[in-house]
Amino acid sequence: MLRSKLKSAIGSLEASSLHWSYWVGTFVAFAVLRNVIESALGPEGVLGFAHSGPVSALMVFDHFLLFYASVFLTIAIILSHLTGEHISRVMRVMTPAWAIILVPPPTDFILTGGEGTHISYVLSLSGVLFRFFDPRVLIERISVGQRIEVAAACMLGLAYVRIKGRSWWRAALAFVLIYLAIGAHGVLPAAFARFAQYVSEGAVRLPAAAYDAVFTSGGLVLEESRKLALLFLLTSAGLGLYAFRRAVPAKASALLRNIRPLRALHYVGMAGFGIALGWAVVSPSGFSFTHGGDVLGIAGLLFATFLAFEASVGLNDLFDITSDSVTEPDRPLVTGELTQREAVVQFAVLGGLSLLAALNVKYASFLVLAMALLVSFLYSAPPVRLKRIPIVGTLSLGLLSLLTALAGFAAVLEARTVAAFPVPVGWVLFLAFGLAFAVKDLKDVAGDRADGTLTLPIVLGPRAGRAVTAALAAAGYLTVPVFLPYPVLGWIAVALAGLNAFAVMLLPARRIVRPLLTVYLLFAAGAALVIVTDVEPVLNPSSRAAAHNQSVALTARSYLESGDAEDAAAAYRGAGDLGPDPGELTRAGIALVRTGAYLEAAPLLERAVARNPSDAVAVEHLVAARRAADDPVEAARLAREAVARGIRPDVFLAHLAELAIDAGRPEDAAELLTTSLSAGADEVSTRIRLGDALLLAGRSEAALTELGLAARLHPRAAPARDAYGRALHRAGHHLEAAQELRTAVRLDPSTAMYWNNLAVVEIELGRYDAALGALDRATGTDPTLPDAYFNRGRVYEALGRPSEARRQYLLALELDQTFLPARRALA
Repeated sequence: MLRSKLKSAIGSLEASSLHWSYWVGTFVAFAVLRNVIESALGPEGVLGFAHSGPVSALMVFDHFLLFYASVFLTIAIILSHLTGEHISRVMRVMTPAWAIILVPPPTDFILTGGEGTHISYVLSLSGVLFRFFDPRVLIERISVGQRIEVAAACMLGLAYVRIKGRSWWRAALAFVLIYLAIGAHGVLPAAFARFAQYVSEGAVRLPAAAYDAVFTSGGLVLEESRKLALLFLLTSAGLGLYAFRRAVPAKASALLRNIRPLRALHYVGMAGFGIALGWAVVSPSGFSFTHGGDVLGIAGLLFATFLAFEASVGLNDLFDITSDSVTEPDRPLVTGELTQREAVVQFAVLGGLSLLAALNVKYASFLVLAMALLVSFLYSAPPVRLKRIPIVGTLSLGLLSLLTALAGFAAVLEARTVAAFPVPVGWVLFLAFGLAFAVKDLKDVAGDRADGTLTLPIVLGPRAGRAVTAALAAAGYLTVPVFLPYPVLGWIAVALAGLNAFAVMLLPARRIVRPLLTVYLLFAAGAALVIVTDVEPVLNPSSRAAAHNQSVALTARSYLESGDAEDAAAAYRGAGDLGPDPGELTRAGIALVRTGAYLEAAPLLERAVARNPSDAVAVEHLVAARRAADDPVEAARLAREAVARGIRPDVFLAHLAELAIDAGRPEDAAELLTTSLSAGADEVSTRIRLGDALLLAGRSEAALTELGLAARLHPRAAPARDAYGRALHRAGHHLEAAQELRTAVRLDPSTAMYWNNLAVVEIELGRYDAALGALDRATGTDPTLPDAYFNRGRVYEALGRPSEARRQYLLALELDQTFLPARRALA
């Protein structure tokens, strides 16, 4: 009875006539809801995973959405193969079932008592695969909610295959394959990182080290989330193409057949040349591509360029049906294999994916590629339809060649792209291809005449049109010796110009276009290699200065990403003008703040805030710089303004509290921190600061209450247990304090101060052996902690060993000459 009802429900979903947009919208709704709920109910309670709006938007609507799309497509392909069902019918059933991805966040939130759980990618499947379904085993990086989610997905896949009338062994195989597919996606980033490190270094790193080296160490693509988005964009694109071919093989074949290989290679090659040129321009100062994250950036931009070209092909074919019916009768729109509506969808989907891929590499590349798509629209579509205007149409293709090269160049030079791009190279790209592409009009005369497109052969007639086209094609080659100071290229270009003109004049039009374009691309590849290996002759003073500044900025950024603020600050000082990019100004300001150069940092951060007033990170560091530079009035004004404008009020209320403490107003600080908590501030750190403020205000019982609440609400947070233990110690509750501090070191044994604090309480209790053991752990973890040596001296003094105590006090002073407790003890 139940099986028949399920079968009926599944059948009604499979046969649904709803438009595909409803199914896509439902999938996106579930995925975005999962992301928002996961971020809100996670340990940080930060809506959208990140404080920065642009980064958060990309994570929620891009990185994680692409991850779920890749998993969805993989499971759909598995179930389609196992059941023999059409993949579109499988997807219709899967879409409402995709609601199971909403299970983990609230489940984990409830099971952890409101603390939430970090959900992250798995570093290795070893030790996970065969323990995943054992409820007695806790697995690092995998929450209970995730385990329920994965088990449910596997069981639903098993049930679907069985309900479809397939055998039990196929149903069991569905369970196993879905489980392995989800596991493969979870471990894919770490696996890619290890493979990339093996290729680049010849050795396999530990998973965590390899992951950090590839995804969190900056490079061509800065943010970890963008690199992950590129990885899953490539996987979901491949899976999507396979699913599309399985769903509508005839249309997929028509689209693939409509790829123009030589022209696609031309534009992808232009983007690759732009990246290589950007690297060559900045490399004299030391910047270079170093790891797998850069490979993802390069692959992502080349893929974006290819998609943009194919989107333009669909648009161009849409308005060339009349012409193509005469000269290209096998085009899909002419044969009816694709409809005009499908051509519009092709342009929208491929163009959108192209821009998404470019945005994940660099914002500047995204802007340039968007310009290229807009020029392509003006070239193909009415009312402008530039291709109808003689010479202007082919020069538009030269402009597209230049723009795709600029998109690659912008991946390295970012905001300095226009200033740094070598002007002679720009003129060659624009004119050489703009003039040479006139040759393609020779084979389309009949079609262009039928369509009303005015090309040179139509306007001037067959003989004169051919002669002028031959001259333009030759002129395209001759731009090389005119603009580029490379003699070897000049002589080859002159020779090829003559051969090209000869071929255009004498050979049949329909037989010469492909060979001439092939020769043109081979020469362009050779010229690109010469330019990239010796870029200095084409650089002018402004491009040299812009390239130098960008190179230094890139180097500084890599230092900052790896935590080396001193070298980052030094590099930013050598960068000269940092330009208008607010992100670069913010990073420079952060590096200077971290090194204590507050007066230097403030002007840079002020420029960043002026350009992007909603940049919470820039405002926060500007407040910190002003506070540290003894300008509390300005720091308070900035913080109050941020709160009034709704920019991270939780953060800036906490800054106002710190300023109130500096001004000797701990009661005001406590009130501000309480408001900050209600605004969504981090529970643990804010309650600890609130406890400290209440202690300064003389309200020790209230402080003890707040810190106790933090420890109860977050029992697995070592800072909360440590702070509560210290408060209990100050209140004279030494046994309870020792218990809390032991819990803190158990939760986080890598923090030396926690061991030191435990030792202090053990000393109070007279347990000197336990105190010495804790202090040994403290100095072993951090040999530079003066408190640990001072407290060891106290133990030795209590044990009647004054000479050893004196030695420990002296060690504490060696580490910190201003450490007053050690001075007093020696006195």
